Amino acid sequence: MRIEEKLFAKRIIVEVQDPFRAAHETLKLLEQYGTVEEKINKTMSDGPRQRLHLEYLITKRVDEFSQTFINFIAIAEAGTTRFVEANVSARLTVEIDDTGLFSSAFKDFYLRDVFPTIRKREEKICKHLL
Repeated sequence: MRIEEKLFAKRIIVEVQDPFRAAHETLKLLEQYGTVEEKINKTMSDGPRQRLHLEYLITKRVDEFSQTFINFIAIAEAGTTRFVEANVSARLTVEIDDTGLFSSAFKDFYLRDVFPTIRKREEKICKHLL
């Protein structure tokens, strides 16, 4: 059995003096949370305008059955305007083998008593990061 719950999604647009540094510093903050997997790290330039595109997946194993995933996508632009646009979403997944009587009873216990506590804690931590 697999359950996936969305913890939060947030879109942030901020005008900053150094957008590339701001994007990387946000990523450093997220690196403290879990394991980082780089999807895209691309710098583009067309003369006076420079653009940075970052996409990362941050994974944290909560326990043997649960993991939290944070998707971080940032576009930083320096030109006539200087800004960072970040889209961040987090989800919590649970995977439990629910075949057999004991596994079924454990699954019921975990979903009823453990999962709500983990969900609240992870949601609070993820929101605090940003």
